[in-house]
Amino acid sequence: MRTLSLGDISWGGIRPEALLERGEILCFRPGTLPLQPEADLAFLRDELGPALENVRYHPEGDSLTGLAGPALERTRAILRAHHGAVREFLRRICPRYAQRWRAGEVTFRPLEEEGRGSASGLGPGDALASGATHGGRILRFFTNVNPTRARVWRSAGTFAELFAEFGGQAGLAALGEGGLRERLPDRLRTGLVGLARRVGLAARDTSPYDRALERLHAALARDPAFQDRGVEFEFPPFTSWTALTDTVSHSAVRGQHALVCTWIVPLASCVAPELSPYAVMERGLPHTPARAGAGGTGGGDASETTGMPGSRAR
Repeated sequence: MRTLSLGDISWGGIRPEALLERGEILCFRPGTLPLQPEADLAFLRDELGPALENVRYHPEGDSLTGLAGPALERTRAILRAHHGAVREFLRRICPRYAQRWRAGEVTFRPLEEEGRGSASGLGPGDALASGATHGGRILRFFTNVNPTRARVWRSAGTFAELFAEFGGQAGLAALGEGGLRERLPDRLRTGLVGLARRVGLAARDTSPYDRALERLHAALARDPAFQDRGVEFEFPPFTSWTALTDTVSHSAVRGQHALVCTWIVPLASCVAPELSPYAVMERGLPHTPARAGAGGTGGGDASETTGMPGSRAR
């Protein structure tokens, strides 16, 4: 994991987009991203009760779900402003992505993570929470808005490492290019889902790629030993970080109060599309899969993959 300040937008001559596509987590020190006033952050922490799991703001329709009542309008305004600040920040450091990305939802996560278990488990199953991506990359930007406690992630490696180890168990050994190609029924379904959403109906899209991710995710979820391994990363109060979470396996294990913004980045906007999960699955499994270790998101010793204190192998 790398730590960057606003002036460090080229780390060792490597653009942030290239670092992200390699499976790095880019962390920004407190104060790098302009946050909303503390009164607004305190409102989110104190007024949105722990009974709420996630409050979701949808930029495309300027709408809010997961909340009702008098707090709705202020919450929507806060999340809208935060989304705008993050969008402009990412435009500056990842301009290639911003050319064609599609905005996803913004969430406020009010619950304590410790003891509740991850909703998706530790694995590259992030597309499950984002709807169908059709092979696009999932760019997420996180901010810990808890004023006193770190947010702790656990990561067990990159998509390529996990696919090499578990792809066979998930029945994905011989997918190849043909197994991920979208055929006429897939395209018709996507079109119908788009029409339904435009008239306000709930509909879930899918694709061969997204279904393959679901199968891999299910194989990881069936392995209890996998869920307990990995490296932990601590993100101090008011720290922000970003990752391509379809590549970086991750689970929040401790912490409370986080803001998360999502964008879907098409492969055509990537620096190295050959590193994407889509390309990894298209190439298929190696002849002699190596068992992935408990290294960090970029591989190697944890002390070499983190620019912050507090990461440790489990």
